[in-house]
Amino acid sequence: MTPEEEKLISDWHGGFSTKTPITCVVSEDDRTGMFRTFCEQLSRVATNVVVTYRKGDDAKQPPAIEINKGLTYHAIPLGPELAPFLDVLSWSGKAWSPVPESTTAQLENLKTPCFLKLFIAPECPYCPKMVQDLAPLTLVNELVKLTIIDGLLFPEMAETLDIKSAPTLLFDDRMRWTGQTPLKEILDVVLNQDPALISASSIESLLVDGKAGLLAHMMMEQGTIFPSFYETLTSEKWSVRLGAMVVMEEIIEQDGMLALQCVRPLWERFPDLNEQVRGDVVYILGEAGNRDTIPKLETVLSGPYSRETREAVREALDTIVRKV
Repeated sequence: MTPEEEKLISDWHGGFSTKTPITCVVSEDDRTGMFRTFCEQLSRVATNVVVTYRKGDDAKQPPAIEINKGLTYHAIPLGPELAPFLDVLSWSGKAWSPVPESTTAQLENLKTPCFLKLFIAPECPYCPKMVQDLAPLTLVNELVKLTIIDGLLFPEMAETLDIKSAPTLLFDDRMRWTGQTPLKEILDVVLNQDPALISASSIESLLVDGKAGLLAHMMMEQGTIFPSFYETLTSEKWSVRLGAMVVMEEIIEQDGMLALQCVRPLWERFPDLNEQVRGDVVYILGEAGNRDTIPKLETVLSGPYSRETREAVREALDTIVRKV
């Protein structure tokens, strides 16, 4: 941190004394030290900033700075990015944002989660303006999630999504804008999205965030099981699969006809699943299935499957028989 950056923080602190909590997510990732150092220096100069350190769920989870439930930095906000970062802290501390009232009214009616990823680069002349435009949206509606990523500091994230320049904004990993983009253009897409097109990664984020009930409600409201949902329901990550099963259990309880939609897609995936996932899928097939599901499951009893899988099938068949 340069003397100029420390002065900027000090001046900001002098005009803004409200206690402002932030979270530094740490892990065994080699870049964690940079985030610790920044947060320590920030809270030393601006004593109103209260830093909480939290271990990531994964030992190699990329380090981050979390400002609120909807805003995450995988970036060290120095240089041109420091001023907009301090603005974000000011808005968060006052529970206020500079979003125009007309935009606020639109965002308050947003019912579908909006996952945005903004890739930035140090010294980029256009990136700070994109941060200033997008960050306040997370304060208006908790369904708006913005992750700011330094593509040079985290090249693996940029390469995975084929990011070639900054700023680049991704919406749900499907839609992208490159360069400085008017906020109205972005909002037109976000506010008119088709919920059924939500990506598997966004569904996973909802599940991790404890929004299983919201996801179930979204699918019941649309009258369809979202195509990407099956990726989470058959995920080899237990925590993700468990969250997806909770969603299915709620749909099964409230809308049996909708739940029945899952039988064919799950059955098509069944041969390629590992044993542990198969057991959970069989359970869902038993809970959601009907008489027509019985012949499918019976083929497993004479097939090349483990004793555990066959036992799960017997239990699922018993469940269906009791229902019909």
